[in-house]
Amino acid sequence: MNKRLCFCLILLAFAGFGMCDIRRFAYTYSWFTSLKGEREIELTYTHLDSKTWVSENELEFGITDRYTVAPYFVVSHDSDGTVEGFQIEQRYRVGEFSTKRILPTLYLEVSKLGGEPVEVEGRLIGSYAPKGPYFFSGNLIMTHSLQSRQPVEWGYALGATRIAGRGWYGAEAFGNFFDRQHWIGPSAGMELTPNSRLVGTLGVGLNGQPSQAKLFLAFEF
Repeated sequence: MNKRLCFCLILLAFAGFGMCDIRRFAYTYSWFTSLKGEREIELTYTHLDSKTWVSENELEFGITDRYTVAPYFVVSHDSDGTVEGFQIEQRYRVGEFSTKRILPTLYLEVSKLGGEPVEVEGRLIGSYAPKGPYFFSGNLIMTHSLQSRQPVEWGYALGATRIAGRGWYGAEAFGNFFDRQHWIGPSAGMELTPNSRLVGTLGVGLNGQPSQAKLFLAFEF
């Protein structure tokens, strides 16, 4: 039984518990974090093309009501084979939730994949919730490969959604200014149980880039 199938079975077995880290988009992070003592398992699958995919399997902990830490196990596969690695993500949200104002969160991730240098990614996250069923979020992304002379790369992710009952739908745009790679496409999600949710986005490539898709499944226990 492969690793992705094992994680899927674990997720299905535990689905059924209330989530506070509300993830509305597949690529774009928002202001919400887990509360103190909350634990969440997340499985993310990104399909880049017929021969390339990335699986990220995360266990998230709420250290405080504002500070969340999440180690990942990462599997990357392409035409050259399969490579495994890890990521450690940290998020700290600022302020209390309020409508009609920007809600900021700070994000820092350290990752190591196979024989590649250690990579650091930082995000400045801002979310906005007007009164009504709409929700918006944006990420300014900085990525830098340590032990390398490569320059800092800047990217972005933007999401807009409309909540309708137990589901939501909208769109995401994301990309990298350094390589001039950009994607935009529809995004949708639904609450499978009070404590589990499924989110997906299809990114249509611009400037000749191939399209890609990302699927995100999470539950709290």
